Amino acid sequence: MTRMAKLKRRANEVRNFPTNTCSASRHLRLMADGLAGKGYPMLTEEPKHCAESIYATIVSLWEARSALERITGKTWDVAITEAQK
Repeated sequence: MTRMAKLKRRANEVRNFPTNTCSASRHLRLMADGLAGKGYPMLTEEPKHCAESIYATIVSLWEARSALERITGKTWDVAITEAQK
C-alpha cells in the first residue's frame, strides 16, 4: 500500500463527524482528495479561501497538540508514523 493510500485510510479511520471535524478540516480533506485524484479547481479559482481553510486547520491542530502536551507532557508528531504502520 502506498504512503498516500495509508494516509487516506488513516484519515477515514480517525474522522468522527461532527465531533472531531470542522468546516476547515473537511475542506482540507476535499482539497487533499482532489489533489490526490483528478485535481481541485478551487485551488486556482479561490486560492485565498483554500488558504484560509489551511491556516484554520493548522491553528486548530497546533492548539490541540499544545493542549495535549500540557496535559500529558508528550509532544505529538504521529500522523505520518501511524499512517506508515
